Amino acid sequence: MLEALGAQKEEIPFVGELVRVREDEMEWESAIEKVLHNFALRLVVPAKYYSKVNQYVNNNDLRGRVRYDKYEDQDDHKNFRTGSDSDKALFGKLEIKPGTPYRKWIEERLRNQFNFDCVDNLTEFDLYTEMGLTRSGLIKFKKGRHEKDDRPHVSRKVNHVS
Repeated sequence: MLEALGAQKEEIPFVGELVRVREDEMEWESAIEKVLHNFALRLVVPAKYYSKVNQYVNNNDLRGRVRYDKYEDQDDHKNFRTGSDSDKALFGKLEIKPGTPYRKWIEERLRNQFNFDCVDNLTEFDLYTEMGLTRSGLIKFKKGRHEKDDRPHVSRKVNHVS
C-alpha cells in the first residue's frame, strides 16, 4: 500500500510502532499488550493520504483486515481529558516514540479510551477501580463488562505471580 501511495513507512505507521511499555514497567507488558492489541494494529493516516488510502482499501482485496484512523494535526484538542495520573495509570507505564508527529494524537486516545488503573490485587480491582487491569490481563471496563484474552496471538504469554 505504501508503494502505491508514494508514502514512507514513517508517514503511515501502525500505532504499535510508536508506543511501548517503559523498561521499568515490564512486569505489566503482557497485560498492557492485551488491552492495547487492537489499538496497536491501527494505521495512523495523515489527512494528505486519507483519500488515497480510502481508494486503495476500497479497490483492493487486502486478504485481511485493516483498521485506520484519520489523523489531522490540531492545536486545540477539544476532547482531551487528562485521564488518571496516579502511579497506577496505564498511560504512565507507556512511552511514546520521541519525535513522532502523532504524539498528542496518541496521548489523547490512550488517555480517553484506555484510562485503566493497573492494580496489584483483586481487592483493588473489585472495589477501587472503574476501569481496571490486573497483571494477568483481566480487564474491567465501565458498566460491569469484564474480559480476559489468553489466545497466543494476543499475548507473549508471560507468567505473572499475583
